[in-house]
Amino acid sequence: MYSKEQLNEFAKDFIVPRLDRNIKKIQQAIALDSIMIKRELLSCVDNLFKKCINQQRENAKQPIQYLHFFYLRLVVLTQQYDIQINAFSEQSYMDQIETMVLWNPDFIMKYYREDIEAIEQEARKQVLHFGYPQLMEVRERYFAIYILFIEQYLMRVVGDITSLASFQEMKKAKDMQIVFGGYMDKGIQIWSLAAQKEGH
Repeated sequence: MYSKEQLNEFAKDFIVPRLDRNIKKIQQAIALDSIMIKRELLSCVDNLFKKCINQQRENAKQPIQYLHFFYLRLVVLTQQYDIQINAFSEQSYMDQIETMVLWNPDFIMKYYREDIEAIEQEARKQVLHFGYPQLMEVRERYFAIYILFIEQYLMRVVGDITSLASFQEMKKAKDMQIVFGGYMDKGIQIWSLAAQKEGH
């Protein structure tokens, strides 16, 4: 049986310092390449909004209630870190007209990939009986931290998303929301049309 105390000590000595370094690297990447990083995201959502506009012109898509950025929890197994962006009507997940694009936040997740590889190699040396269950536990906990980085970035650029001409043209529900979270989760609201109208 592996030592939980050893794993906690390993996390403090090896994982936390790497995470601290990566926070700085991500901040530097955003500062240095902010235009390119933002452009990639805005291109994705612009294409999504244009799809919605075309569907709405054909009376196939109702006004958009939710713009949902979501991740699949299986990514710790698949190691495919694309964020799926869906434009839903008020029916949410039951919306029969699928309108979605994929966005790859690699400027953040590449550090997660690198760290997981390094953590696995080092943990097998330092933590007694470190195996697959422990690796999955580390991956899931570490992934949750990086998801927060993505959420923070989206909150930072949401104004650029809602300023797109395609977003303005797309028909929206009066209480439309932009949310971020796991698939089938309620999600965290990062923007709402109602709040904007109220001046918040």
